[in-house]
Amino acid sequence: MKYFVLFLIEIEIPTSLSIDDPVVLIENVESFVICRSTNGMPEAKLTWNYPQSIKTISKVDYALISDESLRNSISNLSLIANESHHGKSIQCQAHSAAIETLNRTLVTNQTIRIHFQPKLKLIFSGNENENSNVTIRCQIESRPDVYRIEWFNGTHSLQRTNQTQINFTLTRFMHRNLLICQATNQIGTTNQSIQLNVNCNYSISSTCFFFFIFESILDRPVFVENSSVVLVDEGESAKLECLVDSSPRCQISWIFKNKLLIENVESVVINKIQSKKHIGFYVCQANHSIFGLFNRTIRVALKTPPEIIEQNEIYSGYVQQSISLVCRLSKDLPLENLFWSRQDQTNILSNHKYRINRNESKDFIQSELIIENLSMKDQGIYLCTATNQFGSSIHQIQLKIVHFKYFFFRNLFFYGSISLAILLTCVFISFIFLNYSKQHHHRQLTNKSSLTDPTNSSFHKQLTQIDDSEVCL
Repeated sequence: MKYFVLFLIEIEIPTSLSIDDPVVLIENVESFVICRSTNGMPEAKLTWNYPQSIKTISKVDYALISDESLRNSISNLSLIANESHHGKSIQCQAHSAAIETLNRTLVTNQTIRIHFQPKLKLIFSGNENENSNVTIRCQIESRPDVYRIEWFNGTHSLQRTNQTQINFTLTRFMHRNLLICQATNQIGTTNQSIQLNVNCNYSISSTCFFFFIFESILDRPVFVENSSVVLVDEGESAKLECLVDSSPRCQISWIFKNKLLIENVESVVINKIQSKKHIGFYVCQANHSIFGLFNRTIRVALKTPPEIIEQNEIYSGYVQQSISLVCRLSKDLPLENLFWSRQDQTNILSNHKYRINRNESKDFIQSELIIENLSMKDQGIYLCTATNQFGSSIHQIQLKIVHFKYFFFRNLFFYGSISLAILLTCVFISFIFLNYSKQHHHRQLTNKSSLTDPTNSSFHKQLTQIDDSEVCL
């Protein structure tokens, strides 16, 4: 006799399939795209379809149990793309026994957006003759848009912020000056420079003629180009050079942390570099007897990933309020990338929910993530990731959300306590005032009675004394 055992297995098509929106990839930087399917049985296997020219770094798949029988599937794809992939489509498809049994297809698509740091081109308008009015325009291509534009004359800021062009009059003293346009967006900062070559207009004045004869004999100081950043390992030695082309020769001084190190030498050797003692900005100061002072800054930095200056690692916020998460980094080395993300999710970009502010000082770069209209879904781990040529550093911040009812009760208790204290204070002051008024009224009656009826004055004095004793009791 044969027995057959029949197993009934419940199958369920996923209720949804989606790619986290928006799909933003940073040009030539590793970025992440996440696809999710929910409430399937068995869990769906997720596959991707995207342009083959996009470099694939890794693909991580895992499943999560949503209840006793249904499961969620998540696929985390790591890619490196370039600007040519902007506007291309990326597709995620779910496969499972339930989908195949019911002859269904479950596919979702998103459009790829490529973000990149600003690309600049300087356009010079006008002629290069002395006393001519000229315009230099900074043509910017950027995604997302730049939030800061700065202009420099060499190392000196021109104090012209967020202007795409500058207008000025050429003078002979601007000859060989280097004008720099610097643009910054959420991805990074880019510089573009142009050198001015001023032609003397001899018809204007003979002064110009004598100036160029004078300049041919006396050369303005020009720093011979070499690296402005010296990268070293802890304990190594480094040689800093400051070569100046000038006639007559300049007097060279080296300054570190606003202190004079040494004079009349073109190079400085730093032995056994220690991070706290020797890392920073060194200023080579060239003093020309005719043209004055010229400075050049050389930065000495360790070959390390970005250094995160520790801030709070746990933040607490209330529902429907806003909160600011802060990530501060050392400015020793230029950053290639700085972005915010949630754990196991894509990068966070500025929108109606999030705002990202970036501020720079001489020593620090501070990135601030502002989250508006908090809800319980915002609770979790937030990552501030900074990348340079030597690696990446991650600052992890835990955000805890307190429900509105606790926020209400806490404020109710706080303000209620203050209100109750004010009320009791007012009652106490009123009691003292009424008591004082009563005593004063009795004294007036006693004095009046003693003046009008001398035979009763002693009786009223006794009555007053009795009232006073009762008040004291």
